[in-house]
Amino acid sequence: MACTELPVIDLVGRVRLSRLLAVGLAMLLTGGVGLVVMVLAGAGLAGVLPALFLVVAAQGLIGPNAMALALSGRPARVAGSASALIGLAMFSIGGSMAPLAGVAGPHTAVPMALVIAALAVAACSVALGTRPRRRGRPDRRGQRRADVGLPGEP
Repeated sequence: MACTELPVIDLVGRVRLSRLLAVGLAMLLTGGVGLVVMVLAGAGLAGVLPALFLVVAAQGLIGPNAMALALSGRPARVAGSASALIGLAMFSIGGSMAPLAGVAGPHTAVPMALVIAALAVAACSVALGTRPRRRGRPDRRGQRRADVGLPGEP
């Protein structure tokens, strides 16, 4: 995680948070799918470690940027409650998925790889479904929509 968190500190003022989040999610998805492929192919430790590295390194981009985007533009009086709800969701999902990763016992990594890949797909889907749209951009049918951007944007 430090491999991605420390270099990102220099990028925060120059690169949009949503772009950094997208890079992190792409790393997570690549690592998750790669993990499934390597485990099913029986690639062993040499094949699994790079995929797991991508999955773990992506957390350094996803966590801070997702939290910053979720709390941006919100009144200060609700920031603590919002942060607590986000933490509750993270730990609830993690706690409920952990047993699924070990359901087949200690002799196979297939369930773990499938859970990681499924959660990576879910994270990308949620990010795509909740990203703010730019104002005045045409939708798929060519009609202009009055969508709002990030809270606080003009």
